[in-house]
Amino acid sequence: VPFAAERWLIMDIGGGSVEFIIADKDRVYWAQSFPIGVAVLFKNFHHSDPIAPQEIAATRRFLQAQLQPLQAALQRYPTHTLV
Repeated sequence: VPFAAERWLIMDIGGGSVEFIIADKDRVYWAQSFPIGVAVLFKNFHHSDPIAPQEIAATRRFLQAQLQPLQAALQRYPTHTLV
């Protein structure tokens, strides 16, 4: 993906983790890996089929807590594009 002049938030979703990078064509402003991959979320929060409302709520609470550093980084380095 060719970079533009503005900053982008890049998200790499894996099984065990998700990496977030804030960058533009010239530099990386911030990057961090979080233990919130698909397999982790499924194992820890998806115990019924279909997923129960309380499991969805627990997942949201977990993600909000885990992603605090990302929220702070986005306040420091605002971006409007997710890749």
